[in-house]
Amino acid sequence: MPWLGLLVAKNNSSASTSPPIVATPQWKIFVTAGVSSPYIGVSGFDADCMGDTNKPADSSVYKAMIVEGTTRRACSTPMCGGGAAEGIDWVLKPSHRYVRASDSADLFTAGSAAVFSFGTWSNPPDAAALSFWTGLTASWTNSPSNCLSWANNLGGTFGATGNSSSTNSSVISAAALDCTGSYHLLCVEQ
Repeated sequence: MPWLGLLVAKNNSSASTSPPIVATPQWKIFVTAGVSSPYIGVSGFDADCMGDTNKPADSSVYKAMIVEGTTRRACSTPMCGGGAAEGIDWVLKPSHRYVRASDSADLFTAGSAAVFSFGTWSNPPDAAALSFWTGLTASWTNSPSNCLSWANNLGGTFGATGNSSSTNSSVISAAALDCTGSYHLLCVEQ
Protein backbone atom coordinates (compact mmCIF):
# COMPACT_ATOMS: atom_id res chain seq x y z
CA MET A 1 0.00 0.00 0.00
CA PRO A 2 2.89 2.47 -0.35
CA TRP A 3 1.19 3.89 -3.44
CA LEU A 4 -1.69 5.14 -1.27
CA GLY A 5 0.73 7.26 0.77
CA LEU A 6 2.12 8.74 -2.42
CA LEU A 7 -1.34 9.53 -3.69
CA VAL A 8 -2.27 11.28 -0.45
CA ALA A 9 0.97 13.25 -0.45
CA LYS A 10 0.43 14.26 -4.05
CA ASN A 11 -3.12 15.37 -3.36
CA ASN A 12 -2.04 17.35 -0.30
CA SER A 13 0.77 19.08 -2.17
CA SER A 14 -1.44 20.02 -5.10
CA ALA A 15 -4.08 21.37 -2.71
CA SER A 16 -1.50 23.66 -1.12
CA THR A 17 -0.15 25.08 -4.37
CA SER A 18 -2.50 28.04 -4.49
CA PRO A 19 -1.05 31.08 -6.24
CA PRO A 20 1.47 32.91 -4.07
CA ILE A 21 0.42 36.21 -2.59
CA VAL A 22 2.35 38.91 -4.40
CA ALA A 23 2.77 42.29 -2.73
CA THR A 24 1.97 45.31 -4.85
CA PRO A 25 5.29 46.80 -5.95
CA GLN A 26 6.03 50.13 -4.35
CA TRP A 27 8.45 52.92 -5.16
CA LYS A 28 9.94 55.20 -2.53
CA ILE A 29 9.82 58.97 -2.20
CA PHE A 30 11.85 61.11 0.20
CA VAL A 31 12.48 64.77 0.94
CA THR A 32 16.17 65.63 0.96
CA ALA A 33 17.87 66.48 4.24
CA GLY A 34 20.05 69.01 2.43
CA VAL A 35 18.96 71.99 0.38
CA SER A 36 19.80 72.74 -3.24
CA SER A 37 20.59 76.00 -4.98
CA PRO A 38 18.24 76.72 -7.90
CA TYR A 39 20.90 77.12 -10.57
CA ILE A 40 22.20 73.55 -10.92
CA GLY A 41 19.70 72.28 -13.51
CA VAL A 42 17.69 69.08 -13.58
CA SER A 43 20.74 66.79 -13.71
CA GLY A 44 22.25 68.62 -10.74
CA PHE A 45 19.04 68.15 -8.75
CA ASP A 46 19.05 64.42 -9.62
CA ALA A 47 22.66 64.19 -8.39
CA ASP A 48 21.65 65.90 -5.15
CA CYS A 49 18.93 63.25 -4.65
CA MET A 50 21.44 60.46 -5.19
CA GLY A 51 23.93 61.95 -2.74
CA ASP A 52 21.52 62.98 0.01
CA THR A 53 21.68 61.43 3.49
CA ASN A 54 17.92 60.70 3.41
CA LYS A 55 18.34 58.48 0.33
CA PRO A 56 17.52 54.88 1.26
CA ALA A 57 20.53 52.57 1.45
CA ASP A 58 19.69 50.67 -1.70
CA SER A 59 20.98 50.56 -5.25
CA SER A 60 17.94 52.31 -6.74
CA VAL A 61 18.19 55.46 -8.82
CA TYR A 62 16.32 58.50 -7.47
CA LYS A 63 15.39 61.59 -9.47
CA ALA A 64 14.07 64.96 -8.36
CA MET A 65 10.40 65.72 -8.94
CA ILE A 66 11.24 68.92 -10.75
CA VAL A 67 10.44 70.27 -14.21
CA GLU A 68 11.58 72.96 -16.55
CA GLY A 69 9.92 71.84 -19.79
CA THR A 70 12.84 70.89 -22.00
CA THR A 71 14.63 68.00 -20.29
CA ARG A 72 11.90 67.10 -17.77
CA ARG A 73 8.16 67.63 -17.96
CA ALA A 74 5.15 66.03 -16.29
CA CYS A 75 2.35 67.36 -18.52
CA SER A 76 1.96 69.71 -21.46
CA THR A 77 -1.80 70.01 -20.81
CA PRO A 78 -3.57 70.23 -17.44
CA MET A 79 -3.57 66.86 -15.62
CA CYS A 80 -1.91 65.26 -18.69
CA GLY A 81 -5.14 65.17 -20.69
CA GLY A 82 -3.19 63.55 -23.53
CA GLY A 83 -1.82 60.77 -21.30
CA ALA A 84 1.57 59.78 -19.99
CA ALA A 85 3.18 60.43 -23.39
CA GLU A 86 3.14 64.17 -22.54
CA GLY A 87 5.95 63.60 -20.05
CA ILE A 88 9.64 64.06 -20.81
CA ASP A 89 11.92 62.05 -18.49
CA TRP A 90 9.07 62.29 -15.97
CA VAL A 91 9.77 60.77 -12.55
CA LEU A 92 6.37 59.19 -11.87
CA LYS A 93 5.27 56.09 -13.75
CA PRO A 94 1.69 55.11 -14.68
CA SER A 95 -0.10 52.90 -12.16
CA HIS A 96 2.87 52.79 -9.78
CA ARG A 97 2.30 52.89 -6.02
CA TYR A 98 4.53 55.31 -4.09
CA VAL A 99 5.41 55.20 -0.39
CA ARG A 100 7.35 57.39 2.02
CA ALA A 101 10.90 56.03 2.16
CA SER A 102 11.36 56.57 5.90
CA ASP A 103 8.50 54.32 7.05
CA SER A 104 6.75 52.88 3.94
CA ALA A 105 3.59 54.87 4.67
CA ASP A 106 1.36 54.89 1.60
CA LEU A 107 1.45 58.17 -0.34
CA PHE A 108 -0.44 57.66 -3.62
CA THR A 109 -0.80 55.56 -6.74
CA ALA A 110 -0.13 57.39 -10.00
CA GLY A 111 -2.89 57.16 -12.56
CA SER A 112 -2.56 56.09 -16.18
CA ALA A 113 -1.23 59.56 -17.10
CA ALA A 114 1.66 59.23 -14.57
CA VAL A 115 0.25 61.90 -12.24
CA PHE A 116 -2.30 61.69 -9.44
CA SER A 117 -5.48 63.57 -8.65
CA PHE A 118 -5.29 65.72 -5.57
CA GLY A 119 -7.28 64.34 -2.69
CA THR A 120 -5.86 60.86 -3.32
CA TRP A 121 -2.54 61.47 -1.51
CA SER A 122 -2.81 59.44 1.72
CA ASN A 123 0.03 60.91 3.80
CA PRO A 124 2.39 63.87 3.40
CA PRO A 125 5.89 63.10 2.10
CA ASP A 126 7.35 64.52 5.34
CA ALA A 127 5.78 65.72 8.61
CA ALA A 128 7.91 68.88 8.70
CA ALA A 129 6.66 71.78 6.58
CA LEU A 130 9.66 71.93 4.26
CA SER A 131 9.65 73.74 0.93
CA PHE A 132 11.11 71.91 -2.06
CA TRP A 133 11.72 73.05 -5.65
CA THR A 134 9.26 71.66 -8.26
CA GLY A 135 8.70 74.10 -11.12
CA LEU A 136 5.12 72.75 -11.28
CA THR A 137 1.67 74.31 -11.30
CA ALA A 138 -1.23 72.68 -9.45
CA SER A 139 -2.33 71.14 -12.80
CA TRP A 140 1.04 69.37 -13.34
CA THR A 141 2.14 71.74 -16.13
CA ASN A 142 5.38 73.74 -16.08
CA SER A 143 5.32 76.89 -14.03
CA PRO A 144 6.93 79.98 -15.55
CA SER A 145 8.56 80.27 -12.11
CA ASN A 146 11.58 78.01 -12.55
CA CYS A 147 14.58 80.26 -11.82
CA LEU A 148 15.09 80.69 -15.59
CA SER A 149 15.08 76.92 -16.28
CA TRP A 150 16.99 76.26 -13.06
CA ALA A 151 19.99 78.14 -14.39
CA ASN A 152 20.33 81.09 -11.99
CA ASN A 153 19.98 82.32 -8.44
CA LEU A 154 19.37 86.00 -9.12
CA GLY A 155 17.08 88.07 -6.96
CA GLY A 156 13.80 89.00 -8.59
CA THR A 157 13.36 85.59 -10.27
CA PHE A 158 11.25 82.89 -8.68
CA GLY A 159 10.94 79.13 -8.53
CA ALA A 160 7.77 77.16 -7.83
CA THR A 161 7.96 75.04 -4.70
CA GLY A 162 5.88 72.37 -3.02
CA ASN A 163 5.23 71.83 0.68
CA SER A 164 6.24 68.52 2.23
CA SER A 165 3.55 68.47 4.93
CA SER A 166 0.68 68.78 2.46
CA THR A 167 -1.56 66.23 0.74
CA ASN A 168 -3.44 68.65 -1.55
CA SER A 169 -2.20 70.53 -4.62
CA SER A 170 0.27 72.53 -2.50
CA VAL A 171 2.34 69.36 -2.23
CA ILE A 172 3.63 70.25 -5.74
CA SER A 173 2.67 73.92 -6.05
CA ALA A 174 2.61 75.89 -2.80
CA ALA A 175 4.55 79.09 -3.51
CA ALA A 176 6.96 80.81 -5.87
CA LEU A 177 10.04 81.58 -3.81
CA ASP A 178 12.93 83.88 -4.66
CA CYS A 179 15.76 82.18 -6.51
CA THR A 180 18.34 83.53 -4.06
CA GLY A 181 17.19 80.83 -1.60
CA SER A 182 18.03 77.16 -1.38
CA TYR A 183 15.33 74.57 -0.76
CA HIS A 184 14.87 70.84 -0.42
CA LEU A 185 13.99 68.34 -3.20
CA LEU A 186 11.34 65.64 -3.45
CA CYS A 187 13.13 62.56 -4.76
CA VAL A 188 11.42 59.63 -6.49
CA GLU A 189 12.71 56.10 -6.96
CA GLN A 190 12.93 55.08 -10.61
